[in-house]
Amino acid sequence: MHTKKTSLYFAFIFLLFSHLAFGQGSKRKTANLNTPYHAVSTHIDNLQTNNYHPEIAAQALFRGGKYASIEKREELAKRLLKILDARGLRVDYSKLPKDPKYVDTTASEANKKIYILFPKELPEVYVEKVGSQWLYSEYTLDRIPDLYRSIGMMEKIIHKFPDWVTNKVLGMTLFHYLSLLVLLIFSFFLHKIFSYIFRNLITRLIVKLGKGQRGTNAKKLIQSIARPASLFLIVRIWIWILPIFQFPLSFTEYVVLFLKVVLPVFGMMIGNHLVDFVALYMGKLAEKTEGTLDDQLIPLIKKALITLVYIIGFIFILNALNFDVTTILAGLSIGGLAFAFAAQDTIKNLFGSFTIFMDRPFQVGDWIVAENINGTVEEVGFRSTRIRTFSNSVMYVSNGKLANMVIDNMGVRAFRRYSTTLGLTYDTPPELIDAFVKGLRQIILEHPDTRKDYFQVYLNDFAGSSLNILFYSFFTVNDWGVELRARHELMMNILRLAYELGVRFAFPTQTIHVEDLPGQKGLTPTYSDSDLNEENLNKKIKQFIAAQPDGKTFHAKRNQSKSAVGGDSSGDD
Repeated sequence: MHTKKTSLYFAFIFLLFSHLAFGQGSKRKTANLNTPYHAVSTHIDNLQTNNYHPEIAAQALFRGGKYASIEKREELAKRLLKILDARGLRVDYSKLPKDPKYVDTTASEANKKIYILFPKELPEVYVEKVGSQWLYSEYTLDRIPDLYRSIGMMEKIIHKFPDWVTNKVLGMTLFHYLSLLVLLIFSFFLHKIFSYIFRNLITRLIVKLGKGQRGTNAKKLIQSIARPASLFLIVRIWIWILPIFQFPLSFTEYVVLFLKVVLPVFGMMIGNHLVDFVALYMGKLAEKTEGTLDDQLIPLIKKALITLVYIIGFIFILNALNFDVTTILAGLSIGGLAFAFAAQDTIKNLFGSFTIFMDRPFQVGDWIVAENINGTVEEVGFRSTRIRTFSNSVMYVSNGKLANMVIDNMGVRAFRRYSTTLGLTYDTPPELIDAFVKGLRQIILEHPDTRKDYFQVYLNDFAGSSLNILFYSFFTVNDWGVELRARHELMMNILRLAYELGVRFAFPTQTIHVEDLPGQKGLTPTYSDSDLNEENLNKKIKQFIAAQPDGKTFHAKRNQSKSAVGGDSSGDD
């Protein structure tokens, strides 16, 4: 009796534990798939080494049609996780939606009830709401065989190696270490090959453009483009080929992140050196032009392009680090609007510099006069223009202000005018004045730096203390120093001519005449009645006019004088 009671007691305990065990098992096999978070976590968490339940993970996959078999879904669930791990895609659980009624408001109407785990890296993998549950979509399951193909091929290759290659050291198998070694050696030789190919391509391009220089600068430029271009391609190959080897998730995650950051860095290096190449080519073209503003414009364009390259590269780096670039750019646009209001003068100066470069009112080296500006242009920048004054000081004028000024560009003059007045004393005989004027004209014709087709030298004015001769000529020089030298030579020749002819230059004087002195004849002229007789005065006028040359002789003499001064009178003023 006692034995019977004991047997019944153990039977009751066995049935109780069997019921509890069965109940836990039933609970474990019933997955919660009410939200995208639960669907993804059910799939991933139940395929871990310490929690391996593929039959539960399979419940997160679409179960209709050809995917009704639990065995098939288990295999697809395991392959999907391998795909994610091989690509270094770690799911951030904190970002998974936990709302059963989740709707993607940014997507189209057809895609509002789906959640893509990795929109940029793997848009084929997403969960969608089916009834009251969130499951990996049928489309995702259709794409798994293609995504897994390269991984499956590598698994077959690994199985052909001895078992010791699967032994782990520091979290990776020996096969992984051998694969890394092979990839590094392969990349080294590939870098050499790519560098050689790019060097030849760039050299041919330079020769085709007519700039096939063999100098040190050209060789450095070719090398500086070929090397980063080769590394850029190798990094792209690494990003493409790395998932095939199924490295551990942590290793792949950080290596892929590093490669994605390094990729735009090499891109920036290529862009930077390509800008140098374009600047070199444009510089050779600018050397063929007469102006120097092109030479000043090229460095500014170069700086702007390099800045643009770095900005684009920085955006790609942020994108590689999974920052929301769209939000950042939107924020920058709003901030840029506020900055534009705060920096109106700077923007005005920037547009002023564009106006100067487009209109070219002056170029570097020109002598310009504008309002209180008088000096030589040394540099035209994005914000201001640097001008060296004739007192050797430096003026910085904002381009916005300079673009609105009336600029007198003295540097583009075809001729440089020299106009002066030579005052002779009133006691100089007319014949001597005429000879002096002829000599002045001859001085202009003989000087190598004067304009020969137009000049004016005439007795021009009866001044208060002198007889004024207008000396009006032009120099055919384009440099102020050369102009000063030519002016000096011309003035010295004028002084020598005056000394040779005995011509005296007048200066402002006042002569005091004492009209009457005791015992001396007065200086005041006296006129008799006959001198003031109208008939006698008319007779003297007729005699003077008769002594003048006739019309034919007068015009011949004028034409001779006109020929001596270089033709028409339509010269520069």
